[in-house]
Amino acid sequence: MGESAAVGERPPHPPPAPRRTERARSGPREQQVTVDVESRGRTVIVSVAGEIDVVTADEVQSVLDVVRCSPFDTLVIDLTRVGFLASAGLRLLVACSHALSADGVGPLRVVADGPATLRPIRLTGLGAHLEVHSSLGAALRGPGE
Repeated sequence: MGESAAVGERPPHPPPAPRRTERARSGPREQQVTVDVESRGRTVIVSVAGEIDVVTADEVQSVLDVVRCSPFDTLVIDLTRVGFLASAGLRLLVACSHALSADGVGPLRVVADGPATLRPIRLTGLGAHLEVHSSLGAALRGPGE
């Protein structure tokens, strides 16, 4: 813990504690999202389950804002348990990617393996701007590793 940060680096902080959040909406169809955070060395994995839409995107964003305050070299957002990825979720991924670039960290690694997540990423052309992987293991290895 006695490490000091080099000039231009973020100071060391303890990794974020695992966090689980849920948000539900009443109505004809209940929506919820669960967000878990895990640290593996200097890699932070944010695993999302449920639906990411206009109702739940703010909850996911608030977790990502907390994560950005912690030290890491790599951020992985795992969407393998997401059943619906709306435009609000796509905007969230773009905003996160831009924020990481501004912080000098990145690229954002996204795990998307099914039609609910991979299809909207491809249809919108975001696959060309995000580092998309088909599994968490592949995302942890990174490109060419």
